[in-house]
Amino acid sequence: MAVKIPKAHKEPLRKLASMDASARARLVSAIQSANAVLDPDDFIAQVKMAVDVDPSSVGSIIWMLVSLYRAADGEPHQFAGDAVDAAKAELQDLSMNEKEWTALTHDLETLLACHESLGVTAKVMSVRREYGNVFCTARIMTDIRPVYGPDPSRAPLAAAIVHMLRISHHAGDSHEDFYVALDSEDLRKLRDQIDRAVKKEASLKAVIETTPVKYLALGDH
Repeated sequence: MAVKIPKAHKEPLRKLASMDASARARLVSAIQSANAVLDPDDFIAQVKMAVDVDPSSVGSIIWMLVSLYRAADGEPHQFAGDAVDAAKAELQDLSMNEKEWTALTHDLETLLACHESLGVTAKVMSVRREYGNVFCTARIMTDIRPVYGPDPSRAPLAAAIVHMLRISHHAGDSHEDFYVALDSEDLRKLRDQIDRAVKKEASLKAVIETTPVKYLALGDH
């Protein structure tokens, strides 16, 4: 299968290929032993703590590996070989002998076979991306809104407190904001729904923990 390396992955792959054998072995070991998590940044943080490699390089390499894992589609042996063949053709500035390319192929195959760590994290990302909109951040701005009479030069007759909820979310590859006006009763309703969801999550977590299935949580490492 012909593999084309995306532009964004060329530099991380170059960094992985350029590592000396011992440094790459430590990286492979750290990824193998890392806990699968919901947030890829948490996964990256685990690996960073276990290796003596430039932190920015670790992050970019893991993002590349997540992408390659999804592309490999359960065929790490074949895909690793194809990816390294593509690297030979597209990263011609790398002065590596055949023995070093073979070692890279072996290590990449090992990494793409880390199904319970890297693999679960990659698949969780895929599941989340199946939704049209994925939550990013939220903020509530609170203001006083004056209510004037017929003559706006006179002091306000009354004032109301209003809240504006801004939800930032990912929509495909774009980042979008959604605004909703709220009053105090709306805030209470929203809080009640959040509290209810947290309780349901705790209840379902207890059920999952009675089974052999691993429960994934943010910061679970």
